[in-house]
Amino acid sequence: MANPDMGEQHVNEIIAKNEGAIDKDGWLRSGDKGTKDELGLIRITGRYKELIIGAGGENVAPIPVEDKLTEICPGISSCTLVGNKQPFCIALLTLKAVGANNEVPGSDDLDLEALALGDSVGVKTISDAIQSAAFQAKVQVFVDQVNNDKTACPKPPSRIKCWTILPTNYSIETGELTPTQKLKRSFVEDKYKDVINKVYEEAKKTRAKYVASQ
Repeated sequence: MANPDMGEQHVNEIIAKNEGAIDKDGWLRSGDKGTKDELGLIRITGRYKELIIGAGGENVAPIPVEDKLTEICPGISSCTLVGNKQPFCIALLTLKAVGANNEVPGSDDLDLEALALGDSVGVKTISDAIQSAAFQAKVQVFVDQVNNDKTACPKPPSRIKCWTILPTNYSIETGELTPTQKLKRSFVEDKYKDVINKVYEEAKKTRAKYVASQ
């Protein structure tokens, strides 16, 4: 809403923004992406600005994939799907660690469900997890489940072809999260561009499902 006390220019600017958000049929372009089921119910799956556009022009909604993986594998603290202008999508994973609370990234020591996941294979730190084939095999089981979930991955381009474990958690302090704890995707992709490039190079060369980030 415009505040007349701020002057005519301000009022005109707000009016223009309002008019620009509503199309000729009276619909508000909210920027949300969703699906409609056979009953006519609409489910929001993400934001259009978050869509991943693959090399072949495929549209991928990353949030359903990311949310499903963290739901079925609670040892994973976050999953970020990457794949703009690429032939397939990869995932950047972070693991629950001692002291990690979104405000700060925490330590290298695994915590809670991540520690329980690594316990049977002798993995107690993120550094160990990155190098442990046994730990990666346990995570791959969950990745396969997500890839076979038609709700999270309705089409092949949505599937996680390859993934890597990042050496630390996201946080406000380190810039990956906004003050309201929302993911800054472009920041993450730029910060970890060398890791992302390495994952793609190894995946294309060896068809590996996992690439160590370190």
